[in-house]
Amino acid sequence: MKLSCVRSTRNRRNRSNTGRGTLLLTGAVSLMLLISGCGDRSSDILDEDTYIDLLVEIHILRAIDNRFEDHQKTMSIQESVLDHYGVSIEQFDRSHQHYMQDTEAQRDRISKARTRLNEELADLNSRLMELESEEEEEEEEVVKEQEKEGEI
Repeated sequence: MKLSCVRSTRNRRNRSNTGRGTLLLTGAVSLMLLISGCGDRSSDILDEDTYIDLLVEIHILRAIDNRFEDHQKTMSIQESVLDHYGVSIEQFDRSHQHYMQDTEAQRDRISKARTRLNEELADLNSRLMELESEEEEEEEEVVKEQEKEGEI
């Protein structure tokens, strides 16, 4: 009689341990799925160089929008820029929020963007000076031509 009692106690313990094992296994699998799900989310974040490129482009567009107040045209250009990079505005916004979490690194990214903007500005100023110089030369040629025609 004692023997059957011992067996039934062991069976209850084994069933109880099996239930715990299943619970632990289920918990472990759930945790792995949760972690892998989080990993998929980070793949939606833009790489840092693309993010900085877009940060520069969007900053330029916002400056243009503030200057000319043609919001509709600015939004259209912004869509074209995002399409060029193969990015949606939502993906850029998610990336921006992600990168903003590390404020020190974000300062470095903003510094890189500012450097690029300054380089762009210097390049544009250089081109503008070249165009102005070419226009002055053309005007001088026109004046010389007019003077020659007047002398004849």
